[in-house]
Amino acid sequence: MAQGTLRDYQVVDLAFLIQHNFAALLHDPGCGKTPPVCVYLYYRWANLSEKTIWVMPRQLMAKNKAELLKFTEFEDDDIVIVDGPKWRAEFEKPNAKVFLVGPTRFRLSWLEIVSKHPNIKSLAGDETHMYWQKHDTASVRSLYACVRKMNSFVPMTGTVIKGRLDTAYPILHAIEPRYYFSYEAFMGHHSIKDDQGNIVGWQNPERLARIFGNHAIKRSFESVYGPEAKVIVTEQCEMKSAQLAAYKEFEKNAIIELEDDMLTGATGGVFALRCRQIMCHPETFGLAKGEMTAKDELLEVHLDHHAITGERLVIFASFKAEQRRIAELVSSKGMSVALLNGDVKNNDRVQIDKDFCDGSLQVIVGSPQVATVGYNWEFLQHIIFASVDYNDDTFYQAYRRGIRGARETPLLITVLEYQNSIDQRMMKIIERKSRLANSVDGSREVYTLSTWNKQ
Repeated sequence: MAQGTLRDYQVVDLAFLIQHNFAALLHDPGCGKTPPVCVYLYYRWANLSEKTIWVMPRQLMAKNKAELLKFTEFEDDDIVIVDGPKWRAEFEKPNAKVFLVGPTRFRLSWLEIVSKHPNIKSLAGDETHMYWQKHDTASVRSLYACVRKMNSFVPMTGTVIKGRLDTAYPILHAIEPRYYFSYEAFMGHHSIKDDQGNIVGWQNPERLARIFGNHAIKRSFESVYGPEAKVIVTEQCEMKSAQLAAYKEFEKNAIIELEDDMLTGATGGVFALRCRQIMCHPETFGLAKGEMTAKDELLEVHLDHHAITGERLVIFASFKAEQRRIAELVSSKGMSVALLNGDVKNNDRVQIDKDFCDGSLQVIVGSPQVATVGYNWEFLQHIIFASVDYNDDTFYQAYRRGIRGARETPLLITVLEYQNSIDQRMMKIIERKSRLANSVDGSREVYTLSTWNKQ
C-alpha cells in the first residue's frame, strides 16, 4: 500500500509525463522530481505492462527504491538494484519490474538486460548531468542506442546546461532528434568559433529555451518554496610568504591556461592544477608542514564556533589531500569528522550520512563530486567551501544539500578565497557559466562570488 501522496504540482508533472512519452523534468535540486517519476513508472507497468530501466548514481539507489515503495503499489521484489558482484542474478529475476542501475552498468549491460526482459520499454535517468552530458562518449552512445528501443524516456536533472550549451544535446537528441539531426548541426547553430575552429562563445540560447519549453517542465526552488533563504559570504586572505613564492612560479602560465579554456569548459592545465594544489595542500610540496595557512586560520575561527555550539557542519574541498588536511584540523578541535569522497565505499557513505543526520557525527569534509547528490541535510546552518572547482552547477548542487525546502533561518554559505590568485579567476569562470545557464533558463542564479568579479 502506497504511503506517499503527490503534491498538487507533482500531479501536474505526472500528467505532463503521461501526455508526453519523451519528456524531461528539469527542476532545481530539492523540488521533488522523484515522486512523480516513481508514480509514472508504476503507471507504465500497471497500464501498459512496460518494465523500466532507471539509471542513477549508485548513492541514489537505496533512496530511490524507498521512494518507489513509498509512492507506488510496487512490492519489494518488483524493484531490483543491479549492482555489486551479484548484479547479474538481480536482473535475471523474472518478476522484476524496475531495474535500478548505475551509469557504468547501464553502459556495459543495458542490451543484456533488455534482451532478458523484452518488455522493458521505459527508460529513466536521475541526475543525468553526471553521465549523459558529452555527446561523443560511450555512455551517451549507449543512451542513443537504448532509447530508440523504448516507448518512454524521462531524464531528470537540475543542470541541463553545465558550462556549455552542448551539454544539453544528449538528452535533447534522445527526446527528439529531429530538431538538429546531428551534433554537428547543433554546434553549427549554437557555437561561435574562431578561424582555427576553437570555440570562443555560444549563441542562440533562446532556441534551446523554446525547445525545452515544449519537452520539459522546469520548477525553480522559488516557485515551489518561495525565495531561497541563504547568505553567501566570501572571506579573503593572503597567502603566506613561502607558499606565495612557490605559487608565483606557476601563476602566469596558469592564468593563460584558464583564459584560453574559459569558454570551453575550463578544466585547467598543468600550471593551473599546480597553483591550485599549492594553495589547497601546500604540505604536498614541502610547504607549511605543521603550519597553519591563511585559509586554515579562517577555517579555524569557524571551527571554534562549531566546537562550542555543537552545530553540524559540511566543508567542501576539491582535492583529497586538502580534504585530509582539513579533517585533521577539525579533529584537532575535538569534533567528530568523516571524509566523503571517491575513496569511500558506497555502504560507508550510507553509514556516514546516517550518523550525520542523527547527530552522532558533527562534521563532514566532502568532495564536491561525491557529496552533492542524494543527501538531505536541511538541518545545516552553515556550509563552507574551502575551495571551488570550475563549475557553477557543482556550487549550487553542493549548497542545496542544506536547502531542501523552505527554511526558517537562512543558510550561511562561506567561501574562502586567496587574494590575487586564480581562486578569483575560477570564480569568474563560475560566474560566466552561470550566466550561460541563465540565458537558457532564466531561473538559474548568476553567482558572483568574488569581489574581484565585481570590478
